[in-house]
Amino acid sequence: MITYTVYKTVNKVNGKFYIGVHKTSNPEDDYLGSGIVIQHAIRKYGVSSFIKEILFEYETQEEAWAKENELVEIYQKDPLCYNLRKGGSGGFDYINTHYSRRDIMNGVGPKVSQGLRRYSAQHPEFYTRFSRMGNAAQDPTVRENSRKKAIEFWKGHSHESSTKFQMSLRILGDKNPIFGKTWMYNQDQQRSELVDRNFIEDRKSLGWQLGRIQKWPSPL
Repeated sequence: MITYTVYKTVNKVNGKFYIGVHKTSNPEDDYLGSGIVIQHAIRKYGVSSFIKEILFEYETQEEAWAKENELVEIYQKDPLCYNLRKGGSGGFDYINTHYSRRDIMNGVGPKVSQGLRRYSAQHPEFYTRFSRMGNAAQDPTVRENSRKKAIEFWKGHSHESSTKFQMSLRILGDKNPIFGKTWMYNQDQQRSELVDRNFIEDRKSLGWQLGRIQKWPSPL
């Protein structure tokens, strides 16, 4: 069952806290918050330095946002509060529900998207490149170049343990596109395919072998 939780994430090192809303089917999951400041704090102190308390649970996001807004208005002036803005206006659910993609791109609405407009005004070349990304991404050459740049940028970096855990959950069991399948190849046909494990023996009888050949030898 999907619920909307109003939670409080507390930094056990310095006592600072963050109040937010989270849409989830498991209120006890390891989500700690997506705010800029809380994310920076998590990177600085590590996930193990934080604990999350579930304050309220609601069936609708509107109720959760209202309660979050009420709490943030009370605690926002507290020097220990990580929240930068009133509740309800910064989350992705709120933005996606209340604003179109064009609104967000143009910086209309929440401060988080208005920041893009301010930055673009100061850096016109950034806005030009950003606004063209959607159309340019349709070009296969551009996509391939972007992929190479992303790989180069990511060298020497790694995901945090909490991110790795969430990624693994998304591909467990039948959520994995290759669940119940294995790679097999046929040397004569120069083909590699994902084969249902129930048909491995049938493929073997036709000359297929377990494994995958990434690159076939050039013909003489």
